[in-house]
Amino acid sequence: MKCKVGFTILLGLLLTVQTLRFNFTSGGHNRSSPPANRRAPKLGLVFEDCGARFDVTAIWLSSCSSVPCVMPHNANVSVSVAFRTNGALITPTLRHEAYFIILAARIKATISPTTCEASLCPLVTGTDGMMFHASLHISPKLPTLLGKLRWELRNEANEVVLCYQLPVRISVR
Repeated sequence: MKCKVGFTILLGLLLTVQTLRFNFTSGGHNRSSPPANRRAPKLGLVFEDCGARFDVTAIWLSSCSSVPCVMPHNANVSVSVAFRTNGALITPTLRHEAYFIILAARIKATISPTTCEASLCPLVTGTDGMMFHASLHISPKLPTLLGKLRWELRNEANEVVLCYQLPVRISVR
């Protein structure tokens, strides 16, 4: 029985690594230039757009400037995302949902704020689109492995209007 469980875990790890290698080195989106009217302290990160109504144009995380993003336990990571609505209607309330995907398991992330309401979020950045900011807490309970961060923004009808994934490595501080 132990052999069967060990093999399953090893197979899951290999599939995760292979998926990350494909998505982020050859087949993933490389949208690394920041919006024209925003000066970012770092260039945007390589990410995978999960497909939704809004198009993600750039992502910045305070913990990294390249992927996989190293995220130490107990850190609070600032997240900024620039996007275009493509003419889609924005509801007054948008809800953030974020998950770490590690060894095929989805682990809910602790984020703040969890909801963008009215004019406070997303912030208008001009003709280049919209932007939101949030904070992500890296729990010490997360395993120290390579995985993905998946971020979704949902409207009042619970439809995913924005979605992205990027490779992360959870580490000990």
